[in-house]
Amino acid sequence: MNRILILSEDIKLNKRLRADLTALGYTALLYDKDKIIEGEPFEKRPDMVIIDLSSMPQLDRTKMCQTLKKDNELKNIPLIALIREDDVKGFDLTTGVSEAQSFCDDFIFANYTPYEIEARLKFIFWRFNKIDTKDTIKIDDLVINIANYEVSIKGEPVELTFKEYEMLKFLATHRGRVFTRDTLLNQVWGYEYFGGTRTVDVHVRRLRSKLGPEYEQMIETVRNVGYRFKLSESYGEKE
Repeated sequence: MNRILILSEDIKLNKRLRADLTALGYTALLYDKDKIIEGEPFEKRPDMVIIDLSSMPQLDRTKMCQTLKKDNELKNIPLIALIREDDVKGFDLTTGVSEAQSFCDDFIFANYTPYEIEARLKFIFWRFNKIDTKDTIKIDDLVINIANYEVSIKGEPVELTFKEYEMLKFLATHRGRVFTRDTLLNQVWGYEYFGGTRTVDVHVRRLRSKLGPEYEQMIETVRNVGYRFKLSESYGEKE
């Protein structure tokens, strides 16, 4: 389930957006803007950030955008501007009329309809992660069904444990990004887990074994750092 962080000081809009995101199957996250400006780490890493550019001072939103885009774990996730119709005049993401705008990857109107925001979010996630639908991730012949926790290759089921599945899903939805073992431990096992990072290596080894020789190369070891889901034209061919 994708987590979307909402940054808005408009209480009414904030409440509406949280309710709509929850109804669409997303997890809405809230976080104090001052903590973001100070660079405090997130307890749960968001998969998207929606920032209301009209509800807070220019200096605050610029600082937040700068902080988010400089964070190694967050800089590649979509940063979406929430704007009113009055803001459209002169709004240009290619140049950034304001400094905050220049950090944003896309925008959503504050007076959106439920059908509109559903379509927009699906498209944005697809554009950034190449996720085919909200419930299915397809990479060549690999299919990860988020709705029923199933994985298959060329139509044949791949039997994974829950943690192996969660790791594969997390890496596959953030293709090309490098994650440290500590980050993977926190994202897959949670902050309440007190085991060592060796657990990550063991699960990666098992996951590669189950994916088989043609697809084990998807999960690439980045020396002295961690792992990433490698971007490639075709995983079914040996390099």
